[in-house]
Amino acid sequence: ASPDRTEPPCPHFGLCGGCHWQHADYEAQLRYKTQVLRDQLRRLAGIDDPPLVPAVGSPNPWNYRNSVQLVPGFGPKGERSLNYQVAHAQGMVPIDVCAIASKDINRAIEIMPWALIPEETWERLDAIILRHAPPIPGMPMVATRLREMAPKPIQGRTMPPSPVRDEQGIGYGIQVTVVCRSPVSKRDMRAFVDATVKSVPDLASIMVARGRSEE
Repeated sequence: ASPDRTEPPCPHFGLCGGCHWQHADYEAQLRYKTQVLRDQLRRLAGIDDPPLVPAVGSPNPWNYRNSVQLVPGFGPKGERSLNYQVAHAQGMVPIDVCAIASKDINRAIEIMPWALIPEETWERLDAIILRHAPPIPGMPMVATRLREMAPKPIQGRTMPPSPVRDEQGIGYGIQVTVVCRSPVSKRDMRAFVDATVKSVPDLASIMVARGRSEE
């Protein structure tokens, strides 16, 4: 085996399509990625010897991703699951924790009240997008959007000041977008939305959106 090889910390590596480098030591990853860029500049741009500096590594190579897109589904016993796509194939990989997603996203996956979404509604969901980002001042905390319509508030609240701030004092929070392939009623989502507002302490916004029709 190569001396650069290491044991992937994520049990889903190799099956999940989200990561490609966990089997390599981090310093080796930086060298390989620099070489990939060098090869692309030679092949696509015609630069024989591109003047590249070594890649600068992150102080923390884990929990860096600020956005994930999960596919709702069901496990082998009929239990609900949140999934990533299988790499290079049809299928889903159930995810409880993602090693590269931010800790706040992982906490939201764990504590959000998924069971309050009615089962018939869960079956019509295309995706659940969790994003760790600065809230937008004045944007309704809870909104719904159907196709091309602008967001409309369905609860009379605006976002409170974010309790989480970075080194520059910029407030961060979790943005939740639930994407449905067909219309769902506000009544069916009400319990889930209200419980999410109460259970996620750093929630920035939650939106229920209609995906584009295939027609």
